[in-house]
Amino acid sequence: MIAPSGGGKSFFSKSRLFQQYLMDFDQVVINIGGDDKLVRLINSFGKNEAQYIKYKKGETLPINPFFIEERIDNDKIEFIKTFIWMLWGGKGDLKDENDIDSILNKIILEYYKVDLTSIDNSGSYSLKEKRSEYSIVTFYNFLENQRDFITNIFKGDSSMFNLNSLILNLEKFAVGNYSYLFLREKPDALEKKKYIEFELDNIKDHPFLFPIFSMLISDITFNTMWSTRGNKDFFIDEAWKILEKSGMSVLLKYLYKTIRKFNGA
Repeated sequence: MIAPSGGGKSFFSKSRLFQQYLMDFDQVVINIGGDDKLVRLINSFGKNEAQYIKYKKGETLPINPFFIEERIDNDKIEFIKTFIWMLWGGKGDLKDENDIDSILNKIILEYYKVDLTSIDNSGSYSLKEKRSEYSIVTFYNFLENQRDFITNIFKGDSSMFNLNSLILNLEKFAVGNYSYLFLREKPDALEKKKYIEFELDNIKDHPFLFPIFSMLISDITFNTMWSTRGNKDFFIDEAWKILEKSGMSVLLKYLYKTIRKFNGA
């Protein structure tokens, strides 16, 4: 939709989104420079079906990318690999780094204690053991405590995989100055909200928070939309600003390829 300033774009958009909520759509919205009015309106019905996610400096995001419950599937494993690659400062597509991709895959399987013989009809695996916590902190501690196991995967060849570099780059998110950023417990965002809105205005120019949000939006979208039946809608306000960011461009490509499989728009 294109119109000049004051042409009614925001009013029309909010009206459409609210109508779709009343029609029982699952919706994820990316907003730049918006507000939480629609979330408050939806929650005024008393069902607590909407959530507004906005980064505020020094506050914890309501998200734990490492959290799983009883089972894990390949989509979640691929997401975690890509998420780690991004926190590590990796450039380009992880799939272009075959050795690193394969080694991270083995590390994640061991961290979660995945039972590869337990695959079910949905393509998910059970766990041989269950941790009391899955988080960036316990993953970081796993890397530190299992150096010998991990090094043996690549026979100590640091040209294939630089474990020290990975640990160093994850440190600030696990125990350093950004250790407050992610939850360590189950996030509310996994409670299958009907409407989730992300406000990105105050991080749109941040060098790593903006790409982190793109990954988190992808994960939450998967958990709240793709795993449930019914009509779906992914809506982006000020889309031209989003398209300027490479991390968001990757997210939009993923959504464009995926949403059509789930009766979405």
